[in-house]
Amino acid sequence: MKRVLIVADGYNIYCGVQHSTKRKWLDICGLVQRHLRRDEAIVRMLYFTTMHPSNKSKKITHAKYIKELKRTGFEAHTGRFSSKIKTINSQKIKTEDLSEIEKDLLQKLQNTELKLEMNEEKEVDVRMAIEIVLAAERAEFDTLYLISGDGDMVPVIQKIKEINPQITCTVMRPLKAKLSYRLKAVADKIVLLNKRDYANNQLPNSPYPKKSNSKKASV
Repeated sequence: MKRVLIVADGYNIYCGVQHSTKRKWLDICGLVQRHLRRDEAIVRMLYFTTMHPSNKSKKITHAKYIKELKRTGFEAHTGRFSSKIKTINSQKIKTEDLSEIEKDLLQKLQNTELKLEMNEEKEVDVRMAIEIVLAAERAEFDTLYLISGDGDMVPVIQKIKEINPQITCTVMRPLKAKLSYRLKAVADKIVLLNKRDYANNQLPNSPYPKKSNSKKASV
């Protein structure tokens, strides 16, 4: 039986579902189970994320979500946000995820230089990389299921394949997240998650009610 390590990039998942689906209470364990081969079994699950820096309501909801993930067997690791001021031209702001009111406001600004306070994740990618590489060095898994589209994970996959060339990696791109072409090149398999995947795999006690039929993993 091949041992599976699940690693979920929580912020990458979060950004993808913000304006694309109401089914945000994703049962990651149940989702991956639907894609496992018969000779694969989950042995460990890691969730990496950063709590919202200022919105108290979102912090509370996120904390509840992490609590539900832990019930399915996940280990949760949190980083921090770092704020910085960034100057950007209004014409370069992507409008696909904006509300109609925000789009109208942006149109009125036309060709304007805006100074925006941007929040960037810190420590998460590094912590994720360390945990994956350490697990590979300890020969804890045979297959990595990585829920992320982030190209920063490319050196990590290359490193674990260097440690053990038999390790395989399945990259599951979160809904609406960008998939790095470099990540696609080093993965053994790519799964593009869609709205149906999210709708069919929801945790209980969700603010966005949807029964989950997935079973708790044995880890």
